[in-house]
Amino acid sequence: MSRVFILLILLLAFSTAFISLCIGSITLSPIQVVEVLLGNSSGEGTGNLRSIIIGIRFPRILAGVFVGASLALSGLLIQSLTRNPLADPYLLGISSGALLGSGLAVLFHGFLHFIPYPYLLLFSSLLGGLFAFILTLILSEACGGTVFSLILAGLAVSTGLSGASVILSYIIQLRYGTVIHWLMGSLSSITWRDSLMLALIFIPLALVAELLWKRFDAILLGEDHSMILGYSPVRTRRIIMVLSAVLTSLTVSIAGIIGFIGLIVPHMARGIIGCRHKELIPAVILLGSTMMVASDTLARSILLPGWPGEMPVGAVTSFFGAPIFAYLIIRVSRRG
Repeated sequence: MSRVFILLILLLAFSTAFISLCIGSITLSPIQVVEVLLGNSSGEGTGNLRSIIIGIRFPRILAGVFVGASLALSGLLIQSLTRNPLADPYLLGISSGALLGSGLAVLFHGFLHFIPYPYLLLFSSLLGGLFAFILTLILSEACGGTVFSLILAGLAVSTGLSGASVILSYIIQLRYGTVIHWLMGSLSSITWRDSLMLALIFIPLALVAELLWKRFDAILLGEDHSMILGYSPVRTRRIIMVLSAVLTSLTVSIAGIIGFIGLIVPHMARGIIGCRHKELIPAVILLGSTMMVASDTLARSILLPGWPGEMPVGAVTSFFGAPIFAYLIIRVSRRG
């Protein structure tokens, strides 16, 4: 069942990506897209078609794949660590911390010009995300360590860091121009360099996560069970914290804050194939990729009257994710 489900998601992911290549401000036929991809396109306007498909849409779709996969995998790991079905990078403040770190990198890059800007941005986002995650866990434990204390602690940290990020973003706006894609999440400025950077960091981390699936299964059953099986809970927690922080910080540094993917996708996958991480990890990666590409396609296809550009993808994921989050809260409350 799990293999069939993964194959179906893989087919859906490829179909969504191909449809995304066709849809946008300029709609292209499937034949045009295939001809350009195979290099068989010729005639008037071929250069423009190649520019649209290869130069703009293809790297954006790749970025959507890795951003969605990173957020979904990060959400799965955090839910396994906390044994909390309502946990995700956005709700626990990791995204806000990473955003604040990115803003500081932009603001002080002039003083740290000897560090290549993409690496400074990623490193600052990572530090911000780790700081936020640790602070959330400390506050949660101080309030009893329950499911809802973690959510409340995450909301407190997220709100505080988001406020600091807005102030910092306003300063950056005055100095350097727009920062809307960070605050609301967008893939509109993605380049091939961004897509390759996402791929080079995400793929090794995903392979590490898949290799450690037994350790994650053990921690999901509790610390005592994990120790009986020979896995150190402390080491597992550290591994998950680092993996989650790096994955979330990577997406924030390139695409900004995009909420609810990390919350919803693990629930969808878990409801179909169960809680075994060996199958769950590839399932959430494929499902997260598909949802992100579909959301981004919808975001850049919606043209509002008087709106100068496309809708941020973070607005789309939040619009559809908020009702599902409300449903999950109600379901968890009834179980508790």
